[in-house]
Parts: sequence; structure tokens; C-alpha cells
Amino acid sequence: MHKTVILAVSALALTACGQQAQTASDDAASEIAAPQVAAMSDADFVAAAANANHYEIALSQLAADRAEREDVKALAAMLLENHNSTAQQFVEAVAAADMAAPSPALDTGQSDRINNLRNNSGESFDDAFLDTQVEVHEDAVQIFERYATTAPTGPLRTFAEDNLPTLRAHLERVQSLENAT
Repeated sequence: MHKTVILAVSALALTACGQQAQTASDDAASEIAAPQVAAMSDADFVAAAANANHYEIALSQLAADRAEREDVKALAAMLLENHNSTAQQFVEAVAAADMAAPSPALDTGQSDRINNLRNNSGESFDDAFLDTQVEVHEDAVQIFERYATTAPTGPLRTFAEDNLPTLRAHLERVQSLENAT
């Protein structure tokens, strides 16, 4: 009888250990399955947002002059209006965060892309412009989402949160025009 009790207690102990080990491995698997997004610093966000907005304005100015399709010209005009307004909101948010807004500048890849667009005309320009807009807006949405979900509360986070719906709407509009060709 004494051996039966010892065996029963041992079996329960082993079962409990197995369940704890399974729970621990499940917890570890869930942590691996859902990696945390690294926070973006205020300075990195300010630099990325300023660059993206300046690039959008430069691309849209070019399209306003060179696009062939009326819907692409209308898109360019809308993007110019929205991104110029965003530029002013951005300067205000950066100032409210006690930071200095960077001078607008394009990186080498962006300058090259604009120069390549200038070499296109007609339908090939419209297609290349829309392709570029999809990429640029996907990148911008990713940057703004990352910052809005990881940054501490403040004027820059509010700016990111407030502008995400507009960026998403731009992306949807550009994708619909791109798919219409």
C-alpha cells in the first residue's frame, strides 16, 4: 500500500512537471511568434517624416506638370495640397516637441528616381509615377504606424496618429489608379 501511494504521488508530480514544462514552452513559443516592434526615436521619426513628405511634394510637382492621364494629374494636385498642409502641421509638431525641423532634402536614391521619372513621358510616366507612389506610401504608412504605436504620448505621436488615416487613404487611391491601368 505504501508503494502504491508513493507511485501515485510520483506520477502526479511528474504530470505536474510535464504540464509546467508544456506551459513554459507554450509561453516561449508565443513570445517568439509575436516579436515586439522596436521603438523609433523622435529624431529618427522627424528625419524620416520630413524626408518622406519632401519626396512626396517633389514627385507630385513633377506629376502635375508631366502626367498624361487626368486622374493622375488630379491625384498629383491632391497630394500636393495634402502634403503641403502636412508640412505645416509637421513644423508645428516638431516645434511643440522642442526640436528643430530638418531642412528639406532628397537622398541620392530619391533624386535618381525623380530624374528617371523625368525621362519618361505619357503613359510610361503615369505608370512609373503610380508605381513610385505605391512604394512611397507603403513606406510612409509603415513609418507612421511604427512611430504611433511605440512613441510616448506627445505632439509628434499625435501628428503621426492624426496623419495615418490620410496616408492610408492616399495609398488606397494610388493603388486603385495603378490597378485601373
